[in-house]
Amino acid sequence: MSDIPLPVHYVVEIYEDSFDNDPCKTFNTTMPVMTFHIGELIDPTILNLSRETGQPKGEWLKIINIAHQIWEIDRSHVGHQIRLCVKYVPRPY
Repeated sequence: MSDIPLPVHYVVEIYEDSFDNDPCKTFNTTMPVMTFHIGELIDPTILNLSRETGQPKGEWLKIINIAHQIWEIDRSHVGHQIRLCVKYVPRPY
């Protein structure tokens, strides 16, 4: 590990129902991302993850699990992967 600050590369991946599945959406950035919490809701329409259902108000994604992986590539950068496991739930309002 280096004493020199390294740039950080962030990866946010969204998984439906299980981390065993492939991610349904992935974001890569060099800017820090917001903190996520289990139980929070995500509007799927802004992520192009909406689906047609019988729900009159539509559905949102509820975070049911979160996993982090952090690594360092020697003298190059630090990686921080945030994996969000979500499930579709009826829109609350």
